[in-house]
Amino acid sequence: MARLLAQITNPVINEKWGNLKKFDDPLASIIVTLWKALVLVGAIFTILYLLLGALEWLTSQGEKERLTSAKAKMTHAFTGMALLAASVAIVYLIDKLGIFGFSLLKLEWPTP
Repeated sequence: MARLLAQITNPVINEKWGNLKKFDDPLASIIVTLWKALVLVGAIFTILYLLLGALEWLTSQGEKERLTSAKAKMTHAFTGMALLAASVAIVYLIDKLGIFGFSLLKLEWPTP
């Protein structure tokens, strides 16, 4: 009796080392879309917080407490913008370098 042999492939390894069969999973695109939306909402909120701090600075009329509060708001807003920009840059850099062997921004779940 002849034995049927099936080819076994590891779905985790990089494509240059083997074949991967992939399918488009809606959960992967939801995760990527959610991350992009959170970055956009975070950017909008940091800009609004920066503008709120600037408005407080303009209307402080020289009061030290209000000036200190306005400076702190503006500093926090710039820190938030820097963190958002850094997270986007890191994700795009990792995606471009292909460290994980798959695209972080176009997720496809490997399947056997």
